[in-house]
Amino acid sequence: MANSTHDASPSVKTPEQFTREAKTFYTDLAASSYSGPMEYVEKWLGPGKTTYGSDFPFNREKNTARELSFLHSWIYKNGEEGKAVMRQTALDLFPRLKAQIETARDTDKVLLMENASTSSGESDMSGEQIV
Repeated sequence: MANSTHDASPSVKTPEQFTREAKTFYTDLAASSYSGPMEYVEKWLGPGKTTYGSDFPFNREKNTARELSFLHSWIYKNGEEGKAVMRQTALDLFPRLKAQIETARDTDKVLLMENASTSSGESDMSGEQIV
């Protein structure tokens, strides 16, 4: 593709420029988690530039299940970088979303701790302690 683009117009980037810039891309494996696309993405970008979304319910459930089976073996093969495909790479791409998720998680922890501390000494309707 890079060569045909360059041949069509000399003002377009050279194949080397295109390839260098293309390595900054990120990709999503939605509905393409099987050997052909995964091998290409792995060679071209690597797992560190890859995210996963199932596209469910738009993708059939049985296709999603089959893709996930392949994806799990691919993740295992790629270690921590492979695991990042499922969550961390996307969070790193969207730092504001990551901050919102962390804030929500911290808020939930505080609420759970407050709820646990107020419910540890139950009382009846009159406010008297139940023993």
